[in-house]
Amino acid sequence: MEKAANFEPDAELLRWHLAHVLRQRNWQQALDVINFVPDKIADGNVFQYWKARAYEKVGADELADKGLHKLAKQRHYYGFLASGQLSEMASLNDNPLLIAQGDLDELAALPAAQRAFEFRALGRNLSARREWIFLQSQLTKQQKITAAVVASQHNWHDQAIFGFSRSGYLDDLSRRFPMPFDSQLQSNAKKNNIDVAWAYAIVRRESSFMPDAASHAGALGLMQVMPGTARYLSKEKVKRNSLFNPNRNVELGTQYMRYLMDKMDNNPILATASYNAGWRRVQQWLPEKGNIPLDLWIETIPYKETRNYVKAVLAYQQIYRQHLGSSENLFKDLATMQIQPKS
Repeated sequence: MEKAANFEPDAELLRWHLAHVLRQRNWQQALDVINFVPDKIADGNVFQYWKARAYEKVGADELADKGLHKLAKQRHYYGFLASGQLSEMASLNDNPLLIAQGDLDELAALPAAQRAFEFRALGRNLSARREWIFLQSQLTKQQKITAAVVASQHNWHDQAIFGFSRSGYLDDLSRRFPMPFDSQLQSNAKKNNIDVAWAYAIVRRESSFMPDAASHAGALGLMQVMPGTARYLSKEKVKRNSLFNPNRNVELGTQYMRYLMDKMDNNPILATASYNAGWRRVQQWLPEKGNIPLDLWIETIPYKETRNYVKAVLAYQQIYRQHLGSSENLFKDLATMQIQPKS
């Protein structure tokens, strides 16, 4: 710790230090690490959650309860974890935007917006996005929020999601977590015996509902299916362009989710990690002996991308569950789940 104090504090480095201590289940040392962290970093969700959990483990129940209740009022992965620990319903804090239709019409009538919509109507999605991005550079902060609502009205869900993120307004959940492609996702989730809210969460995290999404790694479409994965699942050659078809992409993506569930003994958390990192790699991260609490296992996933991916998908899944009418808190079960050793 003395050496660490000689450097400018780095939130991720300090988080890794905490994760190392948590892996050893040294709860008093975990509290010491958190108390060492500068206030502006220690106020972050990750440190507040593990501070409450550490208090619980050392018998400081009143402090643990206070910390968990504070977190449980917030809408994020750690807030949902806290609500699960308390056996309470997750707080969504949904506050839809109300913008005058005249303001929406005025923005939609701007030349760049009109060009974007025309390109989109012609199926020229790349040109449409370029025009929309150009439009953003001409707008005030309030107009950017208005533009996000306009995009949502036009069922341009990816640009609505990106727009809300850029503007910093995150409480309009129906627009930030839309439910397009409902028939495809519902029917294929049922066919593959998976939670439709989980499927929605994967799509939201993978592509933000952009049917023509393409990653640098070669993953394609709504669920970012790799062509090699598509061939393996289909047992036949699959044309690359067919993966931009929402029906085909969702069919294969949900089939792959089922495949991962089968590989991971029906554990959706391990399957979620596998969707990002591959099931063989995830199996390497399972404990050698003894169970590990789920929240601790997630916190110590060695790949930052996968660690953040799992946290995001779980949070999104809870939001979609509530959007779909469920009154159950997914995180209530996760609070007591244990990751078992390699078989």
